[in-house]
Amino acid sequence: MEEFLSMDYHINLWLLFFVAIISFILGYFAISSLKDKIKKICISLIYFSLFFYSGIGISILKDYHLYLFYYIAYLIVFTISIRKFSHTNIPNLFSTQQLNSFITKYGSFFIILYITLSFINLIHPENKLSNLISPPVLDRSIIDDFGTGSAKRTAIQALILFITNVIQPFYYISLYKYREKILRLFIFIFLPIYFQLCAFSYVSRTQLIVSFLIYLTIIYYFNPQKRKLLISISVSSIIILLPFIAVFSQIRNGEGYDNIEKLNFTNSLDLLFRIECSFPLWFNDIYHNHITHTIDYLLYILFQPIPGFIKQPIIGNFQVNYAIAELLLGVEMEEDTFFIPLSGNICESIFIFGKYFFFIHAIICAYILNIAINFFNKMQPLKILAIAFIFSSCLLFGRIGTTGGSFYPFIIKSVIYINLAIILLSPSKQKK
Repeated sequence: MEEFLSMDYHINLWLLFFVAIISFILGYFAISSLKDKIKKICISLIYFSLFFYSGIGISILKDYHLYLFYYIAYLIVFTISIRKFSHTNIPNLFSTQQLNSFITKYGSFFIILYITLSFINLIHPENKLSNLISPPVLDRSIIDDFGTGSAKRTAIQALILFITNVIQPFYYISLYKYREKILRLFIFIFLPIYFQLCAFSYVSRTQLIVSFLIYLTIIYYFNPQKRKLLISISVSSIIILLPFIAVFSQIRNGEGYDNIEKLNFTNSLDLLFRIECSFPLWFNDIYHNHITHTIDYLLYILFQPIPGFIKQPIIGNFQVNYAIAELLLGVEMEEDTFFIPLSGNICESIFIFGKYFFFIHAIICAYILNIAINFFNKMQPLKILAIAFIFSSCLLFGRIGTTGGSFYPFIIKSVIYINLAIILLSPSKQKK
């Protein structure tokens, strides 16, 4: 993949146009019968994400026919499944009144707890409070070491990570309490990110952009009087964001600040294309792999609500992105040269279910996706979860895959944990 970052490539514009038309037609068919705006946005962004990360790159493949077949077939099955399961839902286990009471009573607690947990990383296992005044230079090596296992978290760090993952949905719905308090909302969203930067010397560009979009959308959705101003700011920000993303990518990968001056708008687009639209280049390596991971994947979904330290002895520690990386790189996760090359949903579906049953991936995904969106749309406070899901999951669906932290894990823990918590902690049993 490093060769692609420097080699010449040719874009087949006719092929790109064909893929774009097919993606648009199938996406339009998927949302044409939907009436809810938020659901339309969710589904539309997923199709855009699939096209951007797994579709555009087809135009640079020399032998594209086989991948193109899998791409179109996956989208067709996904589209049919989206329409088939569009009304799939779970029963109402709590009322709007119960949810509002829950947020009023516990909202501030969850926000403070979430921020406090991120702050603890500044004082454990070593004191890094000075970084709050003088933030460190971006360095992704600490995060990479945790991900590959070359660096082990302490028991306290592991506990912090576990609690943070559990309460994340509650943190989001608690923001509903401050939906009209623009400054407080900004602080509650970005302070944990700043603490992360100071503690680990790293924040991903995706996390920054997604958090910013969530912040703007919450203000836009719940504050109609500010919408015109927000639209103006958002449109003008696009020109700034593209070079920023490219520059940020160079800095976080340790290339230093000297090369920043060489990046103009055209170079920024070229760099982003090489990094974000090249996933199909991994297709042949995955297609010719004859080992499938169907059982591991299904167990991963089934046991998702259970804490890792409980389920790991039972089902192991299967992680799709790491398993794909080991296959593509030919190195173990613990080795120094290991990294995670993202390959997109088409490659993921073949890696898990094989070249003949890859479509099962699309069916399962569409089923769970409908449950999630229908749940998030039930009540106003849950719209915050819908907004977070739109940007952290739907927009990045084609990039992170289904097992990325913001897709299946986010969906399952949101639906299950919130229902359980409100049922157990809310005294009211009346439904509205």
